[in-house]
Amino acid sequence: MANRFMGEVTAQADGETYTLRMDMNAMIEFEDATGIDPMKAFENAEGGVASLKVMRAIIHAAMKRHHPDASVAVAGDILSEDPTVVGRLMAAAAPEPEKDAGGKGTAGAKRAA
Repeated sequence: MANRFMGEVTAQADGETYTLRMDMNAMIEFEDATGIDPMKAFENAEGGVASLKVMRAIIHAAMKRHHPDASVAVAGDILSEDPTVVGRLMAAAAPEPEKDAGGKGTAGAKRAA
């Protein structure tokens, strides 16, 4: 299983497994390739209004860490085989904070301790 705290998920295309990583480098790669603010693109994708071209660019940028030579066509193949991959990738890049028994976040409490 990929490391969710680093914003990683795995996806498959044509029988191959790919590790996608959404970190600052991937966001910069996405912005350089598209000219689109990555945070705005993620908001649009979460709201279901991102274009297929933008979703493919998100995947391609996320492939760069582990698969630097992968083409944009492979990113499209991944999206074709797993339309949920962008949502999974965004969820992995921004995991929910841990909750204590009372339903309150514990991340701040751990830092303060």
